Formats: sequence, C-alpha cells, structure tokens
Amino acid sequence: MSRRGTETRGPIRFHKVMAWIHGPGMIATPILGIMAFDQRNKGEKVHGIAQAHGPVAIVTAEAFGAALLSVSVKF
Repeated sequence: MSRRGTETRGPIRFHKVMAWIHGPGMIATPILGIMAFDQRNKGEKVHGIAQAHGPVAIVTAEAFGAALLSVSVKF
C-alpha cells in the first residue's frame, strides 16, 4: 500500500498487478483440482469448469513467478 499522494510505479506496481492474478488462482486451483479428481474417481471424463484446472494452475504459477522476480531482480 502506498502513502497518500505517492504513486506506485515500476517493479512494485507490476508486483501488485500480478498479485491480483495469482491470488485468486491460488484459491481456484485446488478447488478445481478436487472437482477434477472427484470426477475421475467416479469414472467420468473431467468436464465443466474442472477442465480449467491445468490452465488456471499454469497461469497462477507464471504470475507468481513474475511477481517474485519483479521484486527480486534489479533492473
């Protein structure tokens, strides 16, 4: 959080944007995984929103990595 009148910019701003992507992804990924696991255990093909488990996990991991790198690497 920035102070009043102070503009967040550069790597910190990018880091905050990435948090809005990987934060919800960290919640959605295990929920979708459980749904997909349950469908497979019932002998069903993974269907519905559970199909998004893999892509959501990939986007989450990439956003988390980018957020981490943005505040770890000086540029």
